[in-house]
Amino acid sequence: MFSQITSHKTISLLFQITDESLCGIATHGKNLRQLHVGSNYGVSDYGVSQVAYKCPHLEVLDVSFCYKVSNYGLEGFFKRGAVDGGKDGQCVLKYLRIKDCAKVGYCLHV
Repeated sequence: MFSQITSHKTISLLFQITDESLCGIATHGKNLRQLHVGSNYGVSDYGVSQVAYKCPHLEVLDVSFCYKVSNYGLEGFFKRGAVDGGKDGQCVLKYLRIKDCAKVGYCLHV
């Protein structure tokens, strides 16, 4: 299933996604630009961090209502210089939607 996503630029409206699913998407979705996995209770910091490190072209990430996602899972994007100004093929995250992610604080410690 995951090998079919290698050419996709956007993946959205996915339900019942887990960290295991995100790991597969991250491994095979190196050209992925947008990922919308909001409202999935099986998504946690581990899956999000795998996307941060394995999807270097990701520009849009929506993890709204993913209650297991915290600052820790999102720090990977920032540690890579991923927000508006990444260098040398690093991810350049332009839009991050975290609505109702209660574990995400106002300040990410990087």
